[in-house]
Amino acid sequence: MKILYKKMRPLFFVCSISILSLVVGSLSVLASDFPVTVQSCDRNVTYERAPQRAFVNDINLLEMMLELGLEEKLVAYSGVSGYGKQTRMLPRFHYVLKTLPEVAPKYPPLEVVLNQNPDFMFAGWNYGFTEDGVNPRKLGKFKIKTYELKESCVWVMSKKNVSIEDTYQDMLNLGKIFGVSQRAEALVEGYRIRIKEVQQKIGTIQKPMKIFVYDSGEKTAFAAGGLAITSDLIELAGGENILNSIRKSWVRSVAWESVIEKDPDMIVMFDYDDLPQKKAFFRNHPALKKLSAVQNNRFVGLSYSDLVPGVRNVETVEILARSFYPERF
Repeated sequence: MKILYKKMRPLFFVCSISILSLVVGSLSVLASDFPVTVQSCDRNVTYERAPQRAFVNDINLLEMMLELGLEEKLVAYSGVSGYGKQTRMLPRFHYVLKTLPEVAPKYPPLEVVLNQNPDFMFAGWNYGFTEDGVNPRKLGKFKIKTYELKESCVWVMSKKNVSIEDTYQDMLNLGKIFGVSQRAEALVEGYRIRIKEVQQKIGTIQKPMKIFVYDSGEKTAFAAGGLAITSDLIELAGGENILNSIRKSWVRSVAWESVIEKDPDMIVMFDYDDLPQKKAFFRNHPALKKLSAVQNNRFVGLSYSDLVPGVRNVETVEILARSFYPERF
């Protein structure tokens, strides 16, 4: 055995050097990707290196990070259990509910975020960031980098439109920030292919279905305006949001008269485990029960994460298209 080892030792040495060279080479490639600069709302943010301790607010943003394989970079999250969203987590990500701490059930106070000693926070305006609460300006004072969900930028800057391209860009930007661009690019390419397949199936639509997106409310409606990503998901599926002309994201007090006037063909509802109650409200309302959508029992219930920016957007388009035009699938 000693003779054999002496004969093989040069080979072992060469192999070890080769493996070490490959590892060092890989690290060099990764290191050469930094610094990177991405646009976050109306500002450019430069990252000298990939964040190591990321804090995330809201289930849709958490799923984006996990889809990119960044669970080891996460230290904590917030904004899930307080809205009853835990049961809505994609099954493949359920493990994180046991392994990663949720430090605030809803929007986290600044001190709660700081207690996690993060070097990065991913959130959005009205997805965790507020002027009075946690926001990029306040976190910047503590040298904490931030990235803002692109759709949410309509709350703090002028934005002409919102589309699924914003979600794609969020994934690509996160890929750059964390040094996983290849994975992000592959995911986005897959999303584009699936959207193209849906649109090939539905073909040309002469008269798009009129859709009302209802979150909640009885005296007035809390609903999706033209600058909510939901509006674009509907359009990609061959429909049209009846509130598309309202150039806002989410509208808190939509008068029922405007819904009645538009007479939607279908109502897309946010399902917070309350879908039966919502349907009953429309069916029992003296005026709303006369809507075409109600008369024809055309309701679609989807979860919060299906209808806001995130990794489920493509599947949402697929579900909506099948609901709008089942004969084409």
